Amino acid sequence: GAGKREFLRHLRRKPLRFTVVGRAMGSAAFTRWFGRDLLTRGAADGLSQTKQLLSSKPIVGLYFSDSMSEHHAEDRVLQTYSTLKESGKDDFEFIFVSLHSSPVDFEDQCSGLDMPVVPFEQLRSTLSDMKTVFCVDGNRRRLSLVDCDGKLITNDGLALVSQYGESLYPFTKERIETIALEKQRALEECLHRIIGIEKIDAEARHIILVLGPAKLSPFVSNAARRLRALLGELEARHGPAAVRYLVWEDSARPAADAADAASGLPVVGTDRLLRGRLLDALCTQPDFSPAATPELVVLTRDRDSGAWTVTSTTEACHRMMLYGLGGFPWSDAAAAAIQEAEERRLQELRAAAASSLGHLRAGRGLQRGAGSSATFEDAGAVAARSDAVGLYFTSWYWLNTPNRARRGADVRHPEGGDAEASLARHTVTSCYEALRAAGRRFEVVYISADSSQAEFDQSMCAAPWLALPYEHRELAQDLRKLYQVNSGMIIVDASNGRIINYEGRMALECGADYWPFDDAAMERARTDELKLEQRRREEERAVETAEIALQEARPGPKAVLRRLRGPFGSMVLASGERRLGFGSFATVGAANCVVPPGGKGYYEVEIVECTAAGQVGWASDITEVWDKPTLLGIGEMEGSWAADSRSQGWMPGDVLGLAVSVPVEQDHDDPDGGFAIWLALNGDFDAFDGSTVGDSDLYGADRGVFPAVTGQPGFTVKYNFGEAPFKHAPPAPDFQPLLAFCK
Repeated sequence: GAGKREFLRHLRRKPLRFTVVGRAMGSAAFTRWFGRDLLTRGAADGLSQTKQLLSSKPIVGLYFSDSMSEHHAEDRVLQTYSTLKESGKDDFEFIFVSLHSSPVDFEDQCSGLDMPVVPFEQLRSTLSDMKTVFCVDGNRRRLSLVDCDGKLITNDGLALVSQYGESLYPFTKERIETIALEKQRALEECLHRIIGIEKIDAEARHIILVLGPAKLSPFVSNAARRLRALLGELEARHGPAAVRYLVWEDSARPAADAADAASGLPVVGTDRLLRGRLLDALCTQPDFSPAATPELVVLTRDRDSGAWTVTSTTEACHRMMLYGLGGFPWSDAAAAAIQEAEERRLQELRAAAASSLGHLRAGRGLQRGAGSSATFEDAGAVAARSDAVGLYFTSWYWLNTPNRARRGADVRHPEGGDAEASLARHTVTSCYEALRAAGRRFEVVYISADSSQAEFDQSMCAAPWLALPYEHRELAQDLRKLYQVNSGMIIVDASNGRIINYEGRMALECGADYWPFDDAAMERARTDELKLEQRRREEERAVETAEIALQEARPGPKAVLRRLRGPFGSMVLASGERRLGFGSFATVGAANCVVPPGGKGYYEVEIVECTAAGQVGWASDITEVWDKPTLLGIGEMEGSWAADSRSQGWMPGDVLGLAVSVPVEQDHDDPDGGFAIWLALNGDFDAFDGSTVGDSDLYGADRGVFPAVTGQPGFTVKYNFGEAPFKHAPPAPDFQPLLAFCK
């Protein structure tokens, strides 16, 4: 490919005899690649001459690695090298080639290594070419072994050393072939003993093993279900296959029966010893570890010899779920072929996108409407009548799921984000229709992520825009990869495919006034939004200030509610009705009504609306006042206690009674600090399994506590600090209304 061509150009520019195809390398070429000297621990000046060090070594390994020094103890290659050298094996050498581009990282990585290291300054000029020669992918580790003539023995030294360690010595081609033969025999023995390979149909071309415990994990269960769905077509395309579920437990019949019922596959049990032997025989990849059991293994029978070879292990299950039957046998080679084909398609799409939406031309064209009433229009015609097109990557679920926040969801912990999507659909639709009404040459094309034709039809039955038909799902996936987006809208120039705005949905939410949604228009939108936000904040500040002044102007003792945490506008207060709501998540308290040490206070809160979470309780006078949004409420921040609607299921009309007894002096040996707190539901102090509810967490409240409420839109209460008769009695007659403590 391109890397090989670049390397050949380098050879013409700077002739070398060091290549990967087996030509002689020679000590001079070693010196050219590694430099005149190698960093060597234990040498007099920390350096050893490359030529002298390697001239007598029949085997040289190049260890490309990006692991840092703290991981060296777990590095099998470094362990094997040190063990062999300590035992006197000196007829080979490994050279450490750092993949780090930072001298600081290089220094940290190479400190304390027993292995000779290529100096950092030398790597700056030769690392790129060495990576090309030895097929090093990015920063992925690799151990390449070459003989004394410079011929490549293997690029898979990392996998071999990781598996066999010191037993791979002396790292010759003959030893590696012997190891491979032993491995093949061990694999066949395990297959004979575990699954009775002699009972496998002689016509079977493949053995597919699903591996896991008797109690299937959701991932393995999904993999087994997926495999069953693919099996018929797999055998039609690739020949008969024997499928087994291999249980990683002692083969007790009840466990096997449970796995059989869960997986729907024939089950074979095995003991720990055979499990270890099989994993050892299957270990063929650098990242494979016997401690990390693969979920899926594919073995293929050689047509000539009849021998079984491992086709894929570590990534097989993931690739099956990702690629389906098109990636069988889910090996590295199959995955590489799919990725190469995908890259070719993406290159073709990039070229087509530059020509009047050519990358959207497929089948009957772009679709408007759904079902039998759907109409179709060629993408070229759409480009001809449009200046810009919004490619809307989304699905029926995000377009149509109701706003869950309106049904009482906690907006701090939204489930799936569908409330935002529902709002986005409304604003996108309204802006689209406004643009069309104003004569703007704009179109939206829906790129579906729907899981069925029915969902797609539901998305399009009332949608005003166009769509890429559902049958072109592979093209939709390629478009997502082309634009590197899962959901959202990208606005492109209809004539040449140039991307105008990566955040198209946010652009449309700004409104039709900001057409054509380019950088200049978006900068204007941001400026206008800042001005609007400043004006809104000033208005909210004025409303809040007026409400506080109204409370303070009332004669006699009064509780003055103030916003303690949250932005301006988050407290929605009608003090004349003693009604408190919330414009956003916030905490409100009456900090002038402090129950002092030795005091006993009581107040009531009536639930008006509880479709969102709320907390009611007590806070200390050390609570800080924040104007910025926060995710912590009463009971969650230091120096506070609260009852929470999410755990107690309050309903509109419920009356909560809250009482507190503040100790004269805090007992720091008491988990509650000496505070006693009571909570009643409709006058019943036993409704919450006891009079003292939870840990008070009121340490530091040496000067007393005051009432506080945390809420968000959808949580509204009416409070009574003693301004009106209580609906229920406090826990004892000596408890006073909070108005008695107001200053």
